[in-house]
Amino acid sequence: MSEAAGWDKLTKFEQRAPIKLFGGGSLRYDDPAAVKGLRARGFVGIAGPTE
Repeated sequence: MSEAAGWDKLTKFEQRAPIKLFGGGSLRYDDPAAVKGLRARGFVGIAGPTE
């Protein structure tokens, strides 16, 4: 499965979170459950977006 296939399954809100991180932003005020889901799927690590 390609990265794009996983990305396409995310909602717009979920897609916005990694984009914010790549732009130097923070997920501090985002929904903790959504951030936890992104971490579980490998899109976001503890220190920010994964490589």
